[in-house]
Formats: sequence, structure tokens, C-alpha cells
Amino acid sequence: MVPKLSSRQQAQLAYLGLLAPKLQRIYSLVERMAAPKVDEAIMRGLRELHNSLKMNYDAALRSATTAEEEVVE
Repeated sequence: MVPKLSSRQQAQLAYLGLLAPKLQRIYSLVERMAAPKVDEAIMRGLRELHNSLKMNYDAALRSATTAEEEVVE
């Protein structure tokens, strides 16, 4: 059964769909920068920031795709 999504969730899901390719591009750029010339502390920081961004993206995606409970007042 397909869960019903609110209009807010549908808008959020549409926006998050635009971010997925950008996250992949960021990951690709960070890994290309991992050449021996780059300071390891900078790479560790960039990778951690990317991982944090990805975790927040995944949480937002889960929130947008989970049906909200209907509030009856």
C-alpha cells in the first residue's frame, strides 16, 4: 500500500530529488582532491562534512517519505 504524503512532504521530496546528484558530485570532488598534495586534516574535515550532509539528507528523505499521522481535532 502506498502511503499518502502531505503536500509539504511532496514538495520536500521534489526538492530532495534535486539534491541527490549534487551530493554525488560533492563526494566525487572531495575524493579527487585526496591527492598526496592535499593536507590530510583538510581531507578528513571535508569527508566528515560530506558524511554529515549525507546523513542529514537521508534523514530528511526518510521524513519526507514516511506518511504523517492524521491529526483529528
